[in-house]
Amino acid sequence: MGTHFSRRAQAVLSAAQAEAKAGGFAAPTALHILSAIVKESGSSAVALLRRVGIELDKLKAECTALILDLEESPTARQEWSDVLDSALAEAKRLGHESAGTSHLILGILKHGKNNAAACLRRFGAELLPLRQLVMATGGEKQRAHAAISCHRPSL
Repeated sequence: MGTHFSRRAQAVLSAAQAEAKAGGFAAPTALHILSAIVKESGSSAVALLRRVGIELDKLKAECTALILDLEESPTARQEWSDVLDSALAEAKRLGHESAGTSHLILGILKHGKNNAAACLRRFGAELLPLRQLVMATGGEKQRAHAAISCHRPSL
């Protein structure tokens, strides 16, 4: 069976799409995904970011400021796709049945060519140490019934 997004990751992705749409964007960017992640207080990604010492209130404020300055990008759909594909690849690489919110963080960093990855790096987040932490903690609970039935949400 292939890797899917967990229900919580799907909720984050839906929130990212809604935030992008509300801001007048045709497609969400990695920054919209990061913004939605940091607003989801009980997620494994938030716990992961806290564990590496990132001050979430400052990260939330930075995401908000960056989104306010963000302009529509002709490559947004490709960025969305690349980050989701990277998150799924990270989950599969770690042997996890579903890609959770922590895998979305890894996907943002692995894709690397986006404002969200640059923002995370400014706060001290790096792909390899975070991947090791996700591997050590198992990501989000890997229950088959918690996975949704599609590989990636479409726009």
